[in-house]
Amino acid sequence: MEMHPAMAGHLRAVTQDAAALRDVWAPDGVLEFPYATADMTARIEGVDALIAFFDGPRRWGDWRFEVVDAVEDSARRLVVAEIHAEAIWVQTGRSYVQDYVIWMALDEDGRIRSWREYWDKSRV
Repeated sequence: MEMHPAMAGHLRAVTQDAAALRDVWAPDGVLEFPYATADMTARIEGVDALIAFFDGPRRWGDWRFEVVDAVEDSARRLVVAEIHAEAIWVQTGRSYVQDYVIWMALDEDGRIRSWREYWDKSRV
């Protein structure tokens, strides 16, 4: 199953080159982590804030993403996907395995206007 191009662009940017978020995000887009704990970031507003958040040293490397299932509602410009991800903790070399459910809404130009990412916080 193919990953939606905007979703693939976001994941590539956050794992490799945060500045590339400008290529796939609306300037006023909002990213939310509803399962974030009190000590984690739960909401990021605007592409500049997204770049600042994802820029800098990486906690994980060698990311691999696999679409498990996805549903697209073209009329609402909404994509919901279950993504399986694997990476390596940079500091320890240990495996990191996570499953995500992502709700992504696009603007009329095909840029991400909202991204809601659910994950198992016990794995972080």
